[in-house]
Amino acid sequence: MKNTKRARRAAAFAAAVVMAACAAIPMGSSFSASAASGGSNAITITATDGAAHSYAAYQIFSGTYAGGVLTDITWGDAVDGTAVLTALHNASNNVSSPLNGLFPDTVKDAAGVAKVLSSKTGEGEIKESVFGDDSEKAQAFAAVVGGCLNDSSTKSGTYDSATGKISGLPDGYYLVLDSAAPTNPGETNPNSGAMTRYILKVTAHDNGTPSDITVNAKHSAPSVMKKVLEEGYNTTGDTVKFGNDKDDATAGVQNEYQLEKDYNDVADYSIGDMVPFTLYGSLPDTFGDYEHYYYEFSDTLSKGFVAPAVSDIHVYVDGEDVTTQLGTNAITVADNGDKGIAIAVKITDVKGLTLANGTLSKNSIITVKYSAKLDTDAEIGLDGNVNEVKLTYSNNPNKTGNGTTKPDDTGETPVDKVIVFTYEQDFTKKDADSGKELKDAEFVLSRKKGEETQYLVATQKVNKVDGTYVVDSWTTEKDKATTLKTTDGTYKVIGLEDGAYTVEETKKPNGYNDPVDSTTELTISAETDNGQAWAGEASKALTGLTLTAANDGTNAVSVTLGNEQNKAILSDGIVAADIFNTKGSTLPSTGGIGTTMFYIGGGVLVAGAGVLLITKKRAKKDAE
Repeated sequence: MKNTKRARRAAAFAAAVVMAACAAIPMGSSFSASAASGGSNAITITATDGAAHSYAAYQIFSGTYAGGVLTDITWGDAVDGTAVLTALHNASNNVSSPLNGLFPDTVKDAAGVAKVLSSKTGEGEIKESVFGDDSEKAQAFAAVVGGCLNDSSTKSGTYDSATGKISGLPDGYYLVLDSAAPTNPGETNPNSGAMTRYILKVTAHDNGTPSDITVNAKHSAPSVMKKVLEEGYNTTGDTVKFGNDKDDATAGVQNEYQLEKDYNDVADYSIGDMVPFTLYGSLPDTFGDYEHYYYEFSDTLSKGFVAPAVSDIHVYVDGEDVTTQLGTNAITVADNGDKGIAIAVKITDVKGLTLANGTLSKNSIITVKYSAKLDTDAEIGLDGNVNEVKLTYSNNPNKTGNGTTKPDDTGETPVDKVIVFTYEQDFTKKDADSGKELKDAEFVLSRKKGEETQYLVATQKVNKVDGTYVVDSWTTEKDKATTLKTTDGTYKVIGLEDGAYTVEETKKPNGYNDPVDSTTELTISAETDNGQAWAGEASKALTGLTLTAANDGTNAVSVTLGNEQNKAILSDGIVAADIFNTKGSTLPSTGGIGTTMFYIGGGVLVAGAGVLLITKKRAKKDAE
């Protein structure tokens, strides 16, 4: 447990500490360096995360070069020596600190601190350095020094962002750090990087030649993605690239992650359906460098959804439910009207979470799951219902906060989006001979969900043209279904997903025959992008919309973006068909002649009564 605590403490101190090897110094007045004094040394920082960093070097020790070592060591002008000593003494007296016992009260000045940093341990001989490169002790020391800097601390040298070089440095011992949060120009959230861990470096001339030390900065940021369930899309689940090891030699290489089955960037649903969403968040490769780690999902549902209850939102780490560990105020849901629904999930300290069946690590995946009802305010057609998420996260391993509140330094990921579509189905009742629209016919609409038949329950929009219905819900009881009626022959049902629907005529127009078969199956087929790489442009998510009739597959209505004439139909998400009736006087009382179906452009008569013919695609009219 003691070692664990020490590691946790050390993690607070950093993001890429690089410690130069120091020569053994027999006297407390010396500190290792190889060179003659000068002001032309340089430190080059190589950042691999693609972000624009701004680095500054602060001189901890200064002195005079002699005999291969830096002598006459004094505090550099960037630090408050008294404050550094006090902090080191406190750390030395803290059993949980990696610096425990190393800086007793007898260490009273810069030379004394340098002696501790340079000393070696062993029984009668030199064995190993107390402060190894990138060690916990080095990280802890850097954190102490970094805590004794303020806005008025003097920076040494000048930083060139083009080369990543800090030049003009005199001989000495330096602390290098990000002077501002890194930015990613051109991204939705430019502050999407992570700050570099403290860097410790010795600079000195070697036989008159200034040193130019190259440091590979250690930093890493988490990533986030949002997915929506599309039933029947992929029963095994896609493999996606997720997470990012920014310190890998091949920077930008992402890990593979197996999504749950049927989850995707694009889906379609009927109004009234519950739509399942999952948020996925990764942790940075430098997760172990933090003592506390803040992590917040900011999720937005479009106004076309009903806000989920807080109790229906659950948080998981590596599949284990940790919701109860977050506290009562960690999850909030706010309805912001036209701006949509804001869902926030705040984990003030990921490091504080415990797993019963595993170990929290940099490879852990945090997920948030909930379902939201698609509502009557949903956008119909190509606009779709866009939903997005971003992460706010700790981005400064040198200042990790207290684990109970949001720290001062945070970054934000770019947003990740999904889109949910819903469509409109129109059909018109017409006279088979004249093409005149017929009133007084009545219908019910149903669909299949698994083995279950569900009947439409809808609300008639009184502020629209007569016969316009918006999906409300579905029922398995036919007698509770909504009867679709109209006075002008046109029926509109708004808010349907793709799939097969049955239109059943329950009442014929006055003076017309009962149809031989009162039901017709209509199938809405949407062509959507299911490749897990949707970039946020709606027209690239929904690329086609098709309506077919089971009794006449040759008469399909096809709507694509490539057809200029039908762009408006796709934009509005409308598929349309005509259903014909024949007058009773035109049919024999017995026999098999039946009614007639008219094919577009053909004029051919085919036996059958009340049969559906798809004749046109019509744009949505009579806006709200």
